[in-house]
Amino acid sequence: MPNMLDDFEDFFRREISSLVSFVRKQGFEIEEARDAAQEAMIMACKKWEHLNSPLAWVRIAAKGAAMRNAERQRAGTACAIRNWEQTPATPTDPAELLEGHGRALILLDCLPTQQREVMAWYLDGFETHEIARHLGVSESTVRSSKRHARNLLKKKLADLGRLEAEGHGHGAW
Repeated sequence: MPNMLDDFEDFFRREISSLVSFVRKQGFEIEEARDAAQEAMIMACKKWEHLNSPLAWVRIAAKGAAMRNAERQRAGTACAIRNWEQTPATPTDPAELLEGHGRALILLDCLPTQQREVMAWYLDGFETHEIARHLGVSESTVRSSKRHARNLLKKKLADLGRLEAEGHGHGAW
């Protein structure tokens, strides 16, 4: 029978990459995200036997750690994307684009904070009711934030498609 430390080690191996990705979706640079994810995992290890929902708990802890670290460093939370991937056609659903392409972080960064946070949870597979519970907001607020985020992302994607069609490329963004 595995002990609690083995359970945590399995959890860590399985979830650390997605936790870093989650913090990145919140608007933090890769190093900030890695540091915050590591910090959250260390805290989770210490509290492991008392955690009811470790997936959500480490996300909340990682975001808090990232925000505290950013305040200490006064670095802000703007994402810098150095290399763009070429994207063929613009998908109908912005979430399809956000999941697999290099433009995801810059697109998420254009969203207001609450919308970006809701989309980060959504893109990590959490349901509306779970997001609402973990963020301490109503389900209607989560649905509204997702709707507004999708509309804004669709507009940004259309603008980007138009710029690329006119030959301006991604540098015009």
